[in-house]
Amino acid sequence: MIGNFLTSSFKNNPSIRTFCTRYSESHEWIKFNHRNKTCTLGITKYASDQLKLIVNINLPDLNSTITRKQPFGNIESTKTVADLFSDVDGKTISLNPDVIVDPTIVSHSPEDKGWLVKMESDDVESFNKMMTKSEYGQFLKDINKSNV
Repeated sequence: MIGNFLTSSFKNNPSIRTFCTRYSESHEWIKFNHRNKTCTLGITKYASDQLKLIVNINLPDLNSTITRKQPFGNIESTKTVADLFSDVDGKTISLNPDVIVDPTIVSHSPEDKGWLVKMESDDVESFNKMMTKSEYGQFLKDINKSNV
């Protein structure tokens, strides 16, 4: 019984877990570390698949302020150039040097090795409004239905 309580408590209360990942309607993901108030941000596999081969990434400078819902950089593919957005406010503390040198990493591993920026953020309220993995999955299904 205690195991069930703990499992449901962790599942339903992201502030208890150290790491929690959420998704945006603009197809970015944010992994929030609640313990040290940092986020890692990247694009989703869906976004990467839509862009096809990524050839260039423009990211903000270190210590730059990222304002939620405002472009903070862009990603260029053989198809298009797309702005990058965050659903939380923060300040950049790290850029992924690997994707700057080889942007195709984002094409092949968008939700792992292809992360883009890390930032400090205490914007938990905005983070909690983002979609969970299952909500994002339903969002993608709805997109695919409307494209038929």
